[in-house]
Amino acid sequence: DAAMEECVGHLASTLPIRIRFAPGGTFRQLAEYVNRAVLDARENAAIDLGEIAAEIGKGGGQDGPGLASAVFTHVLKYPPEKLRFADCGVEYRFNPRAVERFACGFSVLESAQSLELHAFAGAETRGVEGLHARLAEFERLLRDGCAEPEGRLRG
Repeated sequence: DAAMEECVGHLASTLPIRIRFAPGGTFRQLAEYVNRAVLDARENAAIDLGEIAAEIGKGGGQDGPGLASAVFTHVLKYPPEKLRFADCGVEYRFNPRAVERFACGFSVLESAQSLELHAFAGAETRGVEGLHARLAEFERLLRDGCAEPEGRLRG
C-alpha cells in the first residue's frame, strides 16, 4: 500500500487460504491452484484472521481442528540504500516465538542474493522430529515438482 511507504515495523496481517491437496494432481496444477487462491483471498485482505475465527466460533463449539494449521510468511529484504533512516542502520532478524499458534510455519526472507528459510513448530507438530518430517515433505514437494511439473503428486 503506497500510503504505508513511510511506516517501519512488522506490518503484516494473516491472509487465510484453504488449500485442498488433491493426490494425483500435478505440481503445476497445485501451483496454479494456490496462485488463484492467493489472488482471490487478497480481495478480502481487510478481513482479519481473528474476525474469521470469532465468526466461526459463533456457529459452534471449539472441538474441531484449529482454523489454521500452517502459516507461510514471505519477507522481501530491501537493499540498504532503499532503507535510509538518518544515521540508523537496518537489520533483519527473525524473532523466535516462545509459543506458536500454528502446527508449523515457514518464513522466507528474500534478498537479491538469497532465500533464507526459517521453520517453526507448535505443540501439535510433535517437536523437532515432527518439524523435520514436515520440512522433508515440503522439500520433496518442491524438489519433485520443480524437476517434473507435470508429474503426479504423491499423497
